[in-house]
Amino acid sequence: MVRRGRPRPNHFTYPPFLRFGPEFLEFCGAELVHTQIMKSGFERYPVVQTALFDSYSRFCSDLEVARRLFDEMSKGNVVLRTAIISRYARLGKVGSALLLFDEMRERDIPSWSAAIAGCTQNGLFLEAISLFRVSPCSSRATEL
Repeated sequence: MVRRGRPRPNHFTYPPFLRFGPEFLEFCGAELVHTQIMKSGFERYPVVQTALFDSYSRFCSDLEVARRLFDEMSKGNVVLRTAIISRYARLGKVGSALLLFDEMRERDIPSWSAAIAGCTQNGLFLEAISLFRVSPCSSRATEL
């Protein structure tokens, strides 16, 4: 990336590059960027972790590598867990997505939405309705 006398990258520099950069690099450029992130010490920043996971799962088409990366990261924050739930669901692995959702201690509206959307996108409509009924979204819907 940037070297010798030029500004050094920071934890805000890597996520946009991980989102778009690997498309322009051969095979799986995420690995090259990941190496640079490790060298620069930004691998513990949640925004960088989420971008790394997303990059591996989208551009490398290797959800197992992405999952190992996720497991190695610190406890997996809500944003990162929501990202992996969404990715599992898009690949038709709803069981894995819901298992991870069930393991979450802290859930926010996007994580509930990811689990519900994953069910509906994969034809599990009754499960989606059940999740919606126990979600914080349900209580807001009755208020409207």
